[in-house]
Amino acid sequence: MLRIGVVTLALLAAACSSTVTGQGSVGTQAAAPSASSPGFPPSSAAAPSSPAAPSSPAPVTSSAPASTVPAPDDAPLVDSLMSPPPGSHPWTSAWARERTPTIRQFAKWAYPAKVVDAVVGLLHSYRLQQIAHETWYAPDRDQADMILFRFADASGALDRFTSATQAKGAAAGTRTFPVPGTSAVGYYDTKPDDLGNIRAIVYALRGRVVVEEFYFSPKKLRPADARAWIKAQLARLP
Repeated sequence: MLRIGVVTLALLAAACSSTVTGQGSVGTQAAAPSASSPGFPPSSAAAPSSPAAPSSPAPVTSSAPASTVPAPDDAPLVDSLMSPPPGSHPWTSAWARERTPTIRQFAKWAYPAKVVDAVVGLLHSYRLQQIAHETWYAPDRDQADMILFRFADASGALDRFTSATQAKGAAAGTRTFPVPGTSAVGYYDTKPDDLGNIRAIVYALRGRVVVEEFYFSPKKLRPADARAWIKAQLARLP
């Protein structure tokens, strides 16, 4: 039984009033998160600083990770994370270094302070058990924060997936892109953020696990990496 109502959707829609930011362009220092664009969760902490710029620009190519063997269903969720693309660098924020955040740590990172308690309660009502994530800045300058949410049962995962995608799809100025060969769906903002990145998020559902891939590409949406990475992540799930 879906536990999604008007209050839930209003809460998630209100939480889309700001944005999570990525690492910024190569060679730049990431600015503080903006609160200008709807459709993407916000960050309450300062955005991470950019890694050192590569000595020469890398070609814009899609690079799938090596690990594609599913982890056991009862293994720690962090074991189900895909390997970052070859040559990538992790983000440098405290959030990035905490690979198994608590529900409250996630809520504080992803939502405005005024709704954190409500979001925590909502995720508990869905019986969320574990969160694990991995960040990277790829050689082609695309970047991602791949977040996994494991629930006690498939109905809780479906509740999170349905409420999040309905709220995202209803946000003004948000467009969608498909991920062929999967049931995943991507959403993106049509205008670059303050760091010059197009923000996107891809949602996927696999049994008890919801995957949320926060994705950033400079200047314009390049969905090839987003698609390759979500497929690689799904391959890691039982």
